[in-house]
Amino acid sequence: MPKRRLGVALLLPPPLGREVDTLRRACDDGALGRIPAHLTLVPPVNVREDAMDDALGVLRGAAAAVRPFSVQLGPPATFLPDNPTLYLAVSGPGLDAVRALRDGVFREPLKRPLTWSFVPHVTVADEMDEPR
Repeated sequence: MPKRRLGVALLLPPPLGREVDTLRRACDDGALGRIPAHLTLVPPVNVREDAMDDALGVLRGAAAAVRPFSVQLGPPATFLPDNPTLYLAVSGPGLDAVRALRDGVFREPLKRPLTWSFVPHVTVADEMDEPR
């Protein structure tokens, strides 16, 4: 059965996305230009073609259950010593909505085993060699 690779993310509004891209550029983020600034809810997962309608139903249901929200980004942090990713923390009054939305979309057929627990964040750079 053919599969599709899907991920679920919240894209940042353009003015904020451009600011985050400035930070990404300064940190030599290799994904800059390929992947827009975003907050990942479900990392890439393979979904069977025959489960695509179910996946879209999960996304629609989760989106309908959450009202519009705003979050704050920062301060910068890392996942060291476990992972050298530099990120902007997510906080503010919309943090509970982010978690609720993530819980709503992280279910079959989009659910997958994870190495790390969910930490709402916007990645600035993966694989940072040294602090800047």
